Amino acid sequence: MQKFIPAMADLHKKTFPPGWPEDDFALHIKSQNDLVYVLGQADNLIGFIIGRLAGEQVEILTLAVGEQYKRQGYGTKLLDMLQNGAQEKNARSIILEVAKNNIAAKKLYEKHGFLPFGLRKNYYPAFVSTNHSAQAGHERIDAIVYQKYLA
Repeated sequence: MQKFIPAMADLHKKTFPPGWPEDDFALHIKSQNDLVYVLGQADNLIGFIIGRLAGEQVEILTLAVGEQYKRQGYGTKLLDMLQNGAQEKNARSIILEVAKNNIAAKKLYEKHGFLPFGLRKNYYPAFVSTNHSAQAGHERIDAIVYQKYLA
């Protein structure tokens, strides 16, 4: 998994600018409370998911799939891996936040049994893309909080 750290940081930056530094990924991988799952082919990163165990709940901190791998079931596979890991740790539920305007992510989570139960106003910074570089805008986007109870 260590070999994917630079690619994870790069994919995270492309997916959620400005992204997290490589050191953050190394810390998540080492943490006893974090669930980190990576999908890759040889040295190519397909995607990853990171969750944090807190008591009987896992919070999904981030999930990213490379652009060329989207809509091929990898998001589902990563969610399944995290859910299985959460159940092994005796978690009773999984929560996460999704930007209100992220239609694809909302569809993915709802398809897998996550239900909206809250709203965090002005939670995420809005980003505008200019010449393939993302800059944070002054506007903010609400986040929908989702939860799934585990059997």
